[in-house]
Amino acid sequence: MFTFLEENKDKLDFYVPGLTELEIVRKLKTDFGLNEDEIIYLWKGFCNPLYPKQIKDEGINLEFA
Repeated sequence: MFTFLEENKDKLDFYVPGLTELEIVRKLKTDFGLNEDEIIYLWKGFCNPLYPKQIKDEGINLEFA
């Protein structure tokens, strides 16, 4: 699926809700025990090729605890 997204990035607009980012960070931290640097590296590795626009969620703090 990621190959499809990357191949079509010029034809499609990608959006990532803040809640999705928060849930991915939570899973990487709690289920896989990754630290902040590892999580940021993986998240950027996903976002950089696609350049998604982030949908801001009011009242949600996306900072690391």
